[in-house]
Amino acid sequence: MDQSRSAIRALVLLVVIAVAARAALFLVYQPVVYPDTGTYHTLASQILNFDFSDYRAVRTPAYSLLLLLGYQNHFLVWLIQSTLGVLISILLFWICLSHTGNSIWALCAGLAHTLALNQLFFEANVLSETLSTFLIVLSVASLIAASKRRHLGYGAWAGFASAFATLTRPVYIYLGPLFALLLLLFERDGKRLAASVVVAFILPVLGWAAFNKATIGQFALSTNMGYGLTNHSGRFIEHAGDEYATIRDIYLKHREKKIAETGSSAVTIFLARDEMREQTGLDDIALSRRLTELSLALFMKYPSLYLKSVAEAWASFWAAPLYMRPDKFKTPGAAKLIGLGWPPERMLLLVANLLAVVASGWVMAAAVVRRVKGTYGMSIPLIVSCVVIGASVVQALFEYGENPRYGIPTQSLAVTLVLLVAWDLRAALKARSAADKRQAPAVLEV
Repeated sequence: MDQSRSAIRALVLLVVIAVAARAALFLVYQPVVYPDTGTYHTLASQILNFDFSDYRAVRTPAYSLLLLLGYQNHFLVWLIQSTLGVLISILLFWICLSHTGNSIWALCAGLAHTLALNQLFFEANVLSETLSTFLIVLSVASLIAASKRRHLGYGAWAGFASAFATLTRPVYIYLGPLFALLLLLFERDGKRLAASVVVAFILPVLGWAAFNKATIGQFALSTNMGYGLTNHSGRFIEHAGDEYATIRDIYLKHREKKIAETGSSAVTIFLARDEMREQTGLDDIALSRRLTELSLALFMKYPSLYLKSVAEAWASFWAAPLYMRPDKFKTPGAAKLIGLGWPPERMLLLVANLLAVVASGWVMAAAVVRRVKGTYGMSIPLIVSCVVIGASVVQALFEYGENPRYGIPTQSLAVTLVLLVAWDLRAALKARSAADKRQAPAVLEV
């Protein structure tokens, strides 16, 4: 009873702080749109009007549905995303409490998200990161509940949430298969739970791919893959064969300009795309397919160059960026205050990310050893480790450029993982100390 009261008090405190932080930001800041924002609005309008005559499958539908929920009003969208931010903190609180049973540690997990400045400012950005974060954390919490309570409904929720995370950003397509695999490998009699995850995951995902097949003739979640892959292949596209000469030469011309202006070749494709379409006669969808063929051919022929690019993308995933626009502050003093607070907080996040990578390796290795010895049981740190590391690897395989931004949706899970493993280490040290005391020879009093 005391523990329950303590948890309730901690949860109430967390919600109060979370709401207060967001209310304070509402008073001094404004919502921000980015170049990507328009593509989500376009799909939202197509869904609203049920007019897909100009549909090109550039985006998956989940974030556009959120825009429709907010009537495509950026302040309402910000309010919805802030609400999701509070819910994320509550879910992280529950995840940590489920593992530790300690309300103080659970409060720290919730506050790690609530007070992360880059998470707060992403809630003000009309971009998909906050929705992705919520759906990923919800899917993890649902899987934990499924494994603890052995209830198929929670398994279905895990699959459903991971499906909508995929329909927010296709890079999270690994979540559903990962959850099913974890249940099969680490849970005794986990087949029925795994099946509930797979069914709930696969129906929305295949449904959207089938919709694309019916509208644009391509069974895929989106038509952006070719453009994304060129952020890797474009770094050594000069090695492309003559069958790709037109695309290669146009890309090289724009890459030179892009590097001269920014020092990086990332997203060069979007500067070269119009000229490529004009010179090749391909539309957006056909050009993306052609770029996919080119990229895969280069990856097969020059795997070392591709893997070097992937390694750099993976490392940058952990950079913990702050997407903040100083010109959007209503109060100049607030921008200065954030400027002072962000550097030390970012340093803490970078340390936490490093510890999360180390902890993930230890957790996954220990889980494999236990399973080889015949011990069943899917721990919460194992689930979180696999989700975080999976995100870091999958995004690196498909993208190079804004990889730090792609780390935002799993950042708070990485911090939570550090807390979970720290708790386990603390518990192990206390148990060892108690065992040593029991084994120590008794001292006779004279």
